[in-house]
Amino acid sequence: MNKQNYILSLWVNIAKRRLFCYQKEKQRSHFKCEIKKNLQQSVNAVGTTESLTSRVQRCKVNIDEQHIDFRTAKDFAVKMMDVINSSNHKDHCLPLQTKPWRVLSQKLKTVNKSSLCPTLQEKGKLRQEIIVERQQQLDSCEKQGPLMTRFIKSLTDLLPSDIQCGLFISWLKIILAERTGKILCKSKQKHTTDLRALENALNKNVDESVLKLLQHEKYQIDNRCSDEIIGIEHLLREMGQMYEAVIECEARKDNLQVYLDVLPTIAAKLFILGEPFELLDGDVMNVPLIWIKAVLKKVTDILGDKGYLQ
Repeated sequence: MNKQNYILSLWVNIAKRRLFCYQKEKQRSHFKCEIKKNLQQSVNAVGTTESLTSRVQRCKVNIDEQHIDFRTAKDFAVKMMDVINSSNHKDHCLPLQTKPWRVLSQKLKTVNKSSLCPTLQEKGKLRQEIIVERQQQLDSCEKQGPLMTRFIKSLTDLLPSDIQCGLFISWLKIILAERTGKILCKSKQKHTTDLRALENALNKNVDESVLKLLQHEKYQIDNRCSDEIIGIEHLLREMGQMYEAVIECEARKDNLQVYLDVLPTIAAKLFILGEPFELLDGDVMNVPLIWIKAVLKKVTDILGDKGYLQ
């Protein structure tokens, strides 16, 4: 062993002995607290994003956050979130989805399956029920809530700029993801508490009615969590249902007729920008063909009849 390695080994051994003596002198809990304190001080000493940004600004270096496109898109996304809070459920914000869409989809499946509708009379009756469901969707479109109104208006205003439109969607995804994380965290805590109560009840062999009540509460928490989570895909699905309701009911009102051009244009623009979005709900396996055809036609109108669209 050379002299340098010997000195290094000696220093390590001395440090270990000092650490051991230090731990023996003080209580273990106090020792852990001091380690945490030192680690926290080290972490706090690292520059935050905000501090780095201020230092860059003092150096007069341009950053993306200062660009007009970035700030405009972020402002639109933040204003969009002003109409969403923890009490907003899909039933209120997106009335055309959840139960109405499931009911409509089930009737569409039935009318298109010959074994379930063997006669023309049964098919005719079911088609009338489908028109009634679409009319109810159309009524909901006329009473459109602030969420979809703001979403459609924001995208309509930003459509002329590809950069702003793309940044708006990116920012909206980030903000919605943060909101979803908070909802899931809160739901997980409640879910853990209820699950522990259910396990205790099972161990104590309590009455069956109490078990059913606890199981029902657990089920309600899961459903409530799902109803509170809103993503970009839900907003785009709502647009599709709005379009199909206006088309199938042949609505003549100006405030509804405008959707026939605006909604496919928005979806086509996002499609061209490479923005993926889901067409199907996990519980609703109905493909909105009318909506898809309208979007693809608008894509063709914008790009021209290119070979890769065939």
